[in-house]
Amino acid sequence: MNRHLIIGAGLLGLGLWGCAEMAESHVAYMLQRQPTRAALQVCHGGSCKVETIAVLDDAAWNQVLAQFQPPSANAEIERMRVGQTIGLLERLVAPQAGTASDAGANARARDQDTQLDCVDEAVNTTDYLRLLAANGLLRFHDVGLPVHRGGFIDSHNTATMRDRATGIEYAVESYFYPNGVPAAVLTLADWRAGWDPREPVWDDLTHRLWAMQNGIAASN
Repeated sequence: MNRHLIIGAGLLGLGLWGCAEMAESHVAYMLQRQPTRAALQVCHGGSCKVETIAVLDDAAWNQVLAQFQPPSANAEIERMRVGQTIGLLERLVAPQAGTASDAGANARARDQDTQLDCVDEAVNTTDYLRLLAANGLLRFHDVGLPVHRGGFIDSHNTATMRDRATGIEYAVESYFYPNGVPAAVLTLADWRAGWDPREPVWDDLTHRLWAMQNGIAASN
């Protein structure tokens, strides 16, 4: 048996659901399905324990399209829009998945099925990105595979995308925020170095990312 699945089972047995290294089976399964407006699979409950099929009707999809109008003029603007759209998609699927109360950073809740850990977030955000790409909304970036950092204690995962012109990889990080808050889009190098908005050492970057998430500025 995959050692990560064994570890995951042990954590669940202890009531410590969460961010074990993403099992290869999760990635393989994710790549076998193409997310569509009519069938958008949403992981929740910790490590995709629960999967809900959400539907984006015309009204919901028009909200997504509006995020990219007029078309992004450059990659920086597109990254800002991507972060905002991830938050929007979380809000749109929440009534169907029951995840409106999802707290940031794996906070405990009485009903765990309403919560998302970083595996859920990485899988969902990757699927949201793939949906955007399939509909021609990403002009400057390609969607990457989820990436892992850390060890047994501080394990973490994120969705990624790559700037086509520069080759720079970016983390699209939604785990640290409550449901519906725009995702942070930062260089994968900074993310791998341990970026965590709760840590004061990262305050400067976190403040710049927050401005970008809220459309105040589009700068790295």
